[in-house]
Amino acid sequence: MMNVTIWNELSTGLQEYLKSSNENVKVFKIPPQKSNFDCIVIEEIANQKKEKTTCGLEQIDELGYEINIFIASNGATTEEMILSKDSRYSALCDKFMSRKGFIRTSSNPTPNIDKTIFRRTMRYSGKVKINTGKII
Repeated sequence: MMNVTIWNELSTGLQEYLKSSNENVKVFKIPPQKSNFDCIVIEEIANQKKEKTTCGLEQIDELGYEINIFIASNGATTEEMILSKDSRYSALCDKFMSRKGFIRTSSNPTPNIDKTIFRRTMRYSGKVKINTGKII
């Protein structure tokens, strides 16, 4: 079962963090059905019961999140502008996720079917104490 509480906290928190950094980019939990670019999609990709501590008093689950950054080139945007946005967005996402206790496991440009859209995929992992909701 997905840990919706943490997922909601991350998506809402990331949206607020980007706004406070003066970046005009939307954050979604599922890919938007209409063109909404530039945008960031954060998805839970792993949620495993991992271990229990002494006497089974605490349960720790392992979580994984994927962040996809989509930037439209729309013909008027240069490669430098796209890479500049990618650098800013990915750095902000990385800083936010690190502060939340997650470790980045990968960050790569991802081939996209629509060649007018640049895409970067970043993956993060972390552990959460189920009884407290604390990320460790």
